[in-house]
Amino acid sequence: MANAQSQALGITDLSQLAPKVSQLILVTPPDGRSFVDDLKVTYGFDRTSFNRVLIVVGYSIANTLVAQNQAQVSVCYTTDGSIAQQNLVALQDDKNGFPAFNPAPIVRDSVLSQDPEIKTILNPLVPKLTTAVSALVFASAVVQCLQVLGRLVPRSKNPVNCLLGGMECLV
Repeated sequence: MANAQSQALGITDLSQLAPKVSQLILVTPPDGRSFVDDLKVTYGFDRTSFNRVLIVVGYSIANTLVAQNQAQVSVCYTTDGSIAQQNLVALQDDKNGFPAFNPAPIVRDSVLSQDPEIKTILNPLVPKLTTAVSALVFASAVVQCLQVLGRLVPRSKNPVNCLLGGMECLV
């Protein structure tokens, strides 16, 4: 949700959003639909509760539509760097309706058997891989992407999609 709209409507969490969804437009990629539908038990709404639902190709497009006030709510990951960049607010899941997506390093057994010290190095880092840390890392990747594209692509060609380190971003 756009920061200004969040403040105007007094919505900072999903419980506050619930009674107002019938007045709002939801935008989501196809794979985000089930996440919203699964909120019915916890918060009493699903995607059919919204005034309208727009289906788009990707999460960054959904966030851009909210930033441009073409929708009010988007499905996204809290680690998405474009949230802060586009002055959006990640609504708090105050009743834990969404499943946990906790980051974790994944290393193939074949690699660990060749270099067992990897496990010793990574294990102390695991508790520090929080959602907040992940958001900072992804935000940094978005900034890098924008810096690279800013040099390579004229601003008049916006939006341009790029992939840098697994992050889709818009310029």
